[in-house]
Amino acid sequence: MQGKAFWVGALGLCLALGGAFGMSRWHQYALEAERQRSSTPVLVALRALNQGEALGPFDFRMSAWPSDALPEGAVLDSAGVEGRVLNASLQAGEPILLGKLAPVGAATGLVQRISLGHRAISLKVSEASGVNGFVQPGHRVDVIAYLPGSASAGLAGLSAHSPAKTRSLIQDVLVLAVDREAQSDQGRPRASSVVTLEIKAEDQERFEHARQIGAVSLSLRADGDSHLLQSSGQSSASLWSNDQLSKKSSRTDTTKPLGAFEKATAAERFSKPASPPQAQPLERREPATQSCVEVIEGLRLHKECLP
Repeated sequence: MQGKAFWVGALGLCLALGGAFGMSRWHQYALEAERQRSSTPVLVALRALNQGEALGPFDFRMSAWPSDALPEGAVLDSAGVEGRVLNASLQAGEPILLGKLAPVGAATGLVQRISLGHRAISLKVSEASGVNGFVQPGHRVDVIAYLPGSASAGLAGLSAHSPAKTRSLIQDVLVLAVDREAQSDQGRPRASSVVTLEIKAEDQERFEHARQIGAVSLSLRADGDSHLLQSSGQSSASLWSNDQLSKKSSRTDTTKPLGAFEKATAAERFSKPASPPQAQPLERREPATQSCVEVIEGLRLHKECLP
């Protein structure tokens, strides 16, 4: 009798567990169906893609995306996407938008990253001139040129000697690419050797001429700093003149200011001419009368006067 009760209890427990499992699976199926009904298949990137790359067959796939959060311009069909060039970078899992695809037949590579009216130009830098390798794509830099001797005045300096000069040649320049060497043994990247910059078309001749006749270095800007410096450059003479002016101003600042009394006294002293001293009349003094007596001391006779 006890064995029969045991088997009946075990059967009831199995039925209860089976029912709970079935209800859980049914609930999951219902949620999945609801999610499918409220989502839209969109094209997403399978890996990080750079601007200028062409989409390959293993770079994208269709994925369900919530219909209420569907981004504008999302690609809903993968037909004709393969081989299209990106004009913006993408992260893995990010939807591929029509605005990030270049026109059909566009060239791949760096040309997709150059703005209209600009040119890409590369500069070979050292650790010092390249900010020790901290310049990265997307940063903004200033191009500083050192022009030796008569070259600093351009063509006019060829006939008349002019001093060497250093000045900011082009300011607020976008860094397009950086040719960075492989990582060192310590796991840190080495200094960059070639930096590609995006400059305006009218500045490319000035840039190339300064690079040929002098030395060009980069100065890294802070993020969001677009202020343009107004300067005519520095020469040896201007450096010394600025130093003398700073010393003169520092001496002037350290002079103790005059008080109100000192200012008034100084004003009177410099405003009124000094008059020569006038001679004072001499007073005529009468000789003072004294009382004198004769004193006899032994055989000597002398006179003593009282004051």
